Amino acid sequence: MQRDFFDQRPAQISWQSLLVEKGFLRLVKPREKKHFDLIKKLKIKPYDKVLDVGCGTGHFLARLEKEFGIKGTGIDFSSNSIKLAKKREKKNLKFFITEAEELGFKNKSFDYVFCFDVLEHIENQNKALQEMVRVLKPKARLLIYTINKRRRFTWDWCLEKLGFPLAKWTAHYKKVLFSEPEDLINKLKKLGMKKEQLTFYDSFFCLGLNELMTLFGNLMIKLKLDKNRFLGRIVLWFTTGVSKSLGQVFDWLDWPWKINGVSNSFYLLVKKNN
Repeated sequence: MQRDFFDQRPAQISWQSLLVEKGFLRLVKPREKKHFDLIKKLKIKPYDKVLDVGCGTGHFLARLEKEFGIKGTGIDFSSNSIKLAKKREKKNLKFFITEAEELGFKNKSFDYVFCFDVLEHIENQNKALQEMVRVLKPKARLLIYTINKRRRFTWDWCLEKLGFPLAKWTAHYKKVLFSEPEDLINKLKKLGMKKEQLTFYDSFFCLGLNELMTLFGNLMIKLKLDKNRFLGRIVLWFTTGVSKSLGQVFDWLDWPWKINGVSNSFYLLVKKNN
């Protein structure tokens, strides 16, 4: 069901080519800034080997390669997504069709593994986590962004209570796959990982802004306006400003959810012991 969903609807973002050209100087929504702010703190060096688990069409990994000069590898189980991602391939950027539960890379191959918006779609999460840890070098880091099982009164939670079929729209068919933060930390600890940072994000105000900006981007794609580079420069200038200003304000307004650990999503950064 998951594979069919993403084969039929590869994750698209408006003006991807412009975004790749600019690295992270341009943003389509606040969540991208949050991703980038956390990744920046990792102090990634040129030619570090980075694996993006669930890379989709590959634009995010391509932007990382543009920004940091990494050697990037992206994997996804959606053949249509990888077909689009392969258009971005070059010497330091490769994409493969494979599942998170069977990565197919050698032990201790990567300096960083990123897994954003993916874990909640994986049936055998324990196996996927084992694989991600296995391919990490000693002292290397894994950064996960996923949906919080403890979420309460968030933007999406409220929409679901009002009857909007968000699970159908986002392929979150099994909410049992949402993660309890402490449970995820303990699972990774047993695999030889140490928690470095837990960050709650996307609750009500910030999540609502992210979702509205996503809908706007989807509308641009549907109207085929995302092919116009001149319009793209104008729109991305605007969305970047909103992401950097309102995004931070709305994230601050979400503090009641964050301090109680009931945000819609969270980031977990862990480091491999050896």
